[in-house]
Amino acid sequence: MKPAMGVLAIQSTITHKYYLEGSIDLKSAINRVLFQLKWGGHPNKELQRDWNEWGQEHFTVGVLDELPYAENQTDYHDDIAELQSIWEEKLRLEGVGLY
Repeated sequence: MKPAMGVLAIQSTITHKYYLEGSIDLKSAINRVLFQLKWGGHPNKELQRDWNEWGQEHFTVGVLDELPYAENQTDYHDDIAELQSIWEEKLRLEGVGLY
């Protein structure tokens, strides 16, 4: 069974800002990001600061978009990066802040 791949989103319910990350394994990526945030080691310092200040209860975490598997494709890194860029641009155009 192939893992779900695509873009995960963490959104502050206070600032409404999004942190986006593309991954070939969304479940593992979400677990990793949550672990980093809970233990104070996330590389995005602004997100980490807000998480520390407000706590997990003021954030939503989930899958923003999934990328389907293609029949004859084995490398999806460029596709995932493009999907993340599309979402970043879409959110910017809507006036939503990004971490």
